[in-house]
Amino acid sequence: MIYIYFFILTLSLFLIVLTIKNKKFFEKLNKDYNPVQKIHHGYIPRVGGLIIILCFYTALILINDFSIFLKTELILAAILIIFVGAIEDLFGKASPFLRFFSIFIASLIFVSCQNQLPVIDITFLNSALKSHYFVEILFYTIGLTALANGFNMIDGMNGLVGFTSVGCLLSTLAISIFFINSDIYHNEIILLISLLCIFLFFNFPNGKIFFGDTGSYWIGWIIGILIIKLYSEFDLNTWGAIIILFYPLQEVVFSVTRKLFQKKSPLNPDIEHLHLKLYFFLKGQVTRSTRFNSFVTVCLMPFWFLPTLMIVWSQIYSHIIIVFIFILEAAYLYFYYLIPSK
Repeated sequence: MIYIYFFILTLSLFLIVLTIKNKKFFEKLNKDYNPVQKIHHGYIPRVGGLIIILCFYTALILINDFSIFLKTELILAAILIIFVGAIEDLFGKASPFLRFFSIFIASLIFVSCQNQLPVIDITFLNSALKSHYFVEILFYTIGLTALANGFNMIDGMNGLVGFTSVGCLLSTLAISIFFINSDIYHNEIILLISLLCIFLFFNFPNGKIFFGDTGSYWIGWIIGILIIKLYSEFDLNTWGAIIILFYPLQEVVFSVTRKLFQKKSPLNPDIEHLHLKLYFFLKGQVTRSTRFNSFVTVCLMPFWFLPTLMIVWSQIYSHIIIVFIFILEAAYLYFYYLIPSK
């Protein structure tokens, strides 16, 4: 029954936000909202992530108060990300550097408090990390920070972050069920998937509410924590983590590399991301319905859906993991360079 109550609560909060939106409450808080990557019409409230976060932690307190996500250090770290992200979503007052710095500090807090970290299946890299404690801490801190930023970079298309997050969570759930024979983190994963499905009802295909910086940073960070915990506590091939997180990681690594070559700041947004290039290419020079960007999300399905299938096969036949990664990488680069810039 408590899950039903939370379903009703979450649904009610989204409906309340839509009611407030019609009175232009959020638009008054941030009158100058006009980011360079904006592709929708008018002002859409970016509070979907805040609603999910509120319901997630409330549910854990009542259902599973022993969850790792309720540990003091993780709560404090999450609050830092949520606070800075909310300032940007509601008022547009948080600079890219401030957001990056807050995620870095939150990631550093989490990684520093871990008794063990994953054993990487690259011998020389694993030896280097295990031989230098502070280098290992920095490696995973940067990785977790990059992942959170990767999820934020793919935000913008209706349903893209939501479906990508669900795909990553389903992958972790599949690993937990089929390969480690444990129900650890099942409550958290199932709860997050349920909340994301409610969000997607309002976000895809109509785009009534957006995830926002708060939600995209936070969900990427939380998924990263789940991956680190699973691969630390159980004997799993860590190449599998690359498959699960391929799309957001690829986006952030490729974007940072591209901007450095273009002599641009990696922290500043632009419209050269794959989903935006595809949107402008398919859109053409005509006015489209606000639902049109949902079609882009469908076109990008191989990057947020296929890893969920690949992870199961890659754990059974570990030698094909590299093949899967190569296929995903080749497909991404092919489509990116095939599509002309706006």
